[in-house]
Amino acid sequence: MPRTGTKLCVALASLALALLVSEGLLSLFAGTSWRLLLGGGKPETLTATDAERFHAAALTPGPYRCTEDPFVPYTLKASTEVDTLEGRPEGVIHTDELGMRLRTGPPAGPDPLRIVVLGDSVAFGYGLRDDEVLAAALERCLRSVLAPGAREVVCSTVATPGWNYRNALRFLLDHLEALDPDLVLYLPVKNDLEDSYGVTEAGQRREANDPVVPGARLYFRPETGIVLLAARKRFAGRLPDTAFGGPEVHFAGLTASSRWRLADMAELLIRTEERLERRGARLVLVPHAQTDYHRLLRCELLDRGRSLPVVALFESMEPTDTLGWDPHPSARTVALMARFLAGSLIERGWVGPAASALPELTEGEAARRARELGDDELPAWRAAYRERTVAELRARIAPEDLEGMQQVYGGLNLDASMATDLAAVLPAGQRLRVHVEAIEEAADLYPLELRVRVNGHDAGIVRVEKGAESEQVLPVEARDAGAPFEVWIEAADWASVKMRGRSFLVSARLLELESLSR
Repeated sequence: MPRTGTKLCVALASLALALLVSEGLLSLFAGTSWRLLLGGGKPETLTATDAERFHAAALTPGPYRCTEDPFVPYTLKASTEVDTLEGRPEGVIHTDELGMRLRTGPPAGPDPLRIVVLGDSVAFGYGLRDDEVLAAALERCLRSVLAPGAREVVCSTVATPGWNYRNALRFLLDHLEALDPDLVLYLPVKNDLEDSYGVTEAGQRREANDPVVPGARLYFRPETGIVLLAARKRFAGRLPDTAFGGPEVHFAGLTASSRWRLADMAELLIRTEERLERRGARLVLVPHAQTDYHRLLRCELLDRGRSLPVVALFESMEPTDTLGWDPHPSARTVALMARFLAGSLIERGWVGPAASALPELTEGEAARRARELGDDELPAWRAAYRERTVAELRARIAPEDLEGMQQVYGGLNLDASMATDLAAVLPAGQRLRVHVEAIEEAADLYPLELRVRVNGHDAGIVRVEKGAESEQVLPVEARDAGAPFEVWIEAADWASVKMRGRSFLVSARLLELESLSR
């Protein structure tokens, strides 16, 4: 290039840089190679690589890291050792490059049969060592009996404590090429329908509004914190059978919030099955215990003309099946789950033939095995379940005496203060009584308006004054009055206050919600 041309290029580059600076745009290119922008040299990475991010995350005290998929807010830190139980030795686990449990079996040979154990903390093996989890126990069980010449079995864990159905299934689909499964064993657990957790800047899990669900201002999760706190104060740590009041409604499908989640889960399972089928792989439901929730899920699938294969494990989980200090399955229980599962996989021909028999079950162990309802039995079961659930609904919800607390979808803090929104289910009624009070620590928040909706329809406004209680009876429209309805309360404003050393968003304190028949 002639010297004048070179000078012109330099002048134009200088002018471009000056314009960027003068317009305040230079900050937009922070971390970007100027050699790449202005010419000369090879292109450089514009942001941190995955490896660099993993290394930075490993320096924080918490065990979790963020991911690139908004449907999968977090996994464990990748390719490292993490403490998932804050000091208990069994909580120290090892992770692979995807942030999943590191497989403990021997190195895989060519063309193994790959089995993925998918789910949340049960599939993960909360409180268990790396070699005690279901995937490890199942792999050992199958390898001990498969005939020579059968495909080598490799079992991997794809699960993280606290994941819901979207987190688990979307992570599987995001990394389907790398995982390359032949068989996916999905363990549904009833908290699958709750909203996702988030991750703090220190790598610790936290309750955070899920940005990818309808009504994202509400955190959809049972109010177990209030109940457990009350149990410690009033019942010496042990809840009487009548303490909760009302049936569990999160997965019952009585209102729009619950129906949406059941429908979305069924549709995502169908999409997952279709993608696996294109790869020649199979998706199997493996409920570790019989629950209303997984049966309702199967009903949703049948409504769409689909039926996934099911391998049932326990009829129910007993206290002796748990870790003792935590309700998750113990290593002994997981080993029996693996034995049940291995027998079913061999019997159904989903793995190679066995050269020898699996260890014989004792009479007591065999009696624990559940019988799964057939597809033809599910419609009648669902009708009876819904009738029973509706009959058990309490007309009154009151945090003070825990009445109807299992009918709250979410939105309450530990002191029964509402966050930005609250949602609950009440039985059929013609009017709705709302009783709330102002919060002393947020005095400048008032006067405050709370908008009340019934099944999505405006029912009225409740106005809360500083230092006062507010009680109002609102009409329920005739179209909503004949069946259980969803109450949604939305605050016009809110504040942040500290409770027990943590910050919470608050608007008003819930005293009572009540469905009135006249």
